Amino acid sequence: MIDPFSDSNYGSSFLNIAEFLGSKLEVSQHNKDKNYYLVRGSNRKSLVIILNYFNKYNLFSSKYLEYKDWEKTALLLLANKAYLKENKDIIFDLKNSMNNKRTLFDWDHLNSLK
Repeated sequence: MIDPFSDSNYGSSFLNIAEFLGSKLEVSQHNKDKNYYLVRGSNRKSLVIILNYFNKYNLFSSKYLEYKDWEKTALLLLANKAYLKENKDIIFDLKNSMNNKRTLFDWDHLNSLK
């Protein structure tokens, strides 16, 4: 929440992002002593903005793999198909293989850096 070098608060920047996405700025607490700003892309407008942004400006770390899994869910939501039984199972599997649960890594997207 605070820049360690300038001691500036990131609040106004995250508030601008939240407003741009038509979302709310929230504070999330982790490990009982750390607070983080949280902006959720939870409506059609925000999903489209986020998809357009990250498809134009790719991530290059394992966060790219997280995004590609999230993208599958977002596209199902936009198509009004996320709540079909077969898609619920797909989304559940995607969610349960993200972040520290990821076991499959494909770095082919880094070939575009050449």
